Amino acid sequence: MVGSGYKGSRTGEVHGFLQAYAHPVRELALELRRHVFETRPSVAEAVRPGWKLIGYRTEAGAYFGFVAPASGYVDLGFEYGFLMVDAGELLPRGEQVRVLRLRPGNPIPAVTRRLVSEAAGLADLGRAGRARLLMERGLLAGKIPPRQGST
Repeated sequence: MVGSGYKGSRTGEVHGFLQAYAHPVRELALELRRHVFETRPSVAEAVRPGWKLIGYRTEAGAYFGFVAPASGYVDLGFEYGFLMVDAGELLPRGEQVRVLRLRPGNPIPAVTRRLVSEAAGLADLGRAGRARLLMERGLLAGKIPPRQGST
């Protein structure tokens, strides 16, 4: 089930949100948004002004990423980035999230669509699927905390 605020494309809201940023940052954020929709046309998006980002959920309602404009750059973020195949292009943002930081005037890397697709696929695995992936890769246990009340 898709969370509140996530209902397909939110073009008007996105443009309104991006008005607070310099023109080059706005254009880059819109280009990254196009990449997301070209890769996964049925994703749902929501503007999250408090978090200063545009969030994306898969068709199944799993949150997988965001476009976060800032002063002088835009982050394309991936909720389960720590599980992604990374050739050195992703920066950590906490323990779990990874971002691709892009600056206006620089080309968007060809790997962007692959990263969006992989991020959405990881989100759709669900908690148990991501836990299995952690175990298969031999990563440290405890990356995904147990649910409250589980034994």
